[in-house]
Amino acid sequence: MCFHAQQAAEKYLKAVLAERVIAFPKVHDLTRLLDLIDPAINELSAMRADLDALSRLSVQVRYPGFSTDSAKAEEAGRIAAAVRRICRRELGLEEG
Repeated sequence: MCFHAQQAAEKYLKAVLAERVIAFPKVHDLTRLLDLIDPAINELSAMRADLDALSRLSVQVRYPGFSTDSAKAEEAGRIAAAVRRICRRELGLEEG
C-alpha cells in the first residue's frame, strides 16, 4: 500500500507540473517535485513533511529487512488521497 500511495502522489504532482509546462527530472522524491510546484498551493506546501515521509517509507518497504504496519499503510493512503484531491482541483478535474 505504501509504495502504491507514493506512486499515486508522484503521478498527481507530475500531472500538475506537466499541465503548467514545468520540466521535471525523472525522480521519485515527492519533496523534490513539490519544490518545482508554485508555492502558492499552500495545501501542498503544508504537506512537505508528509510527502517526505511517504517518499522514504515507500522505498524502504521494498527491501528485505524493512516492513510497515497497517497504521502506516493507512497514513500513506490518507496522504495520497489528500494529494489527489488538491491536484485534481488544481487541474480543474471533477472529484470522482
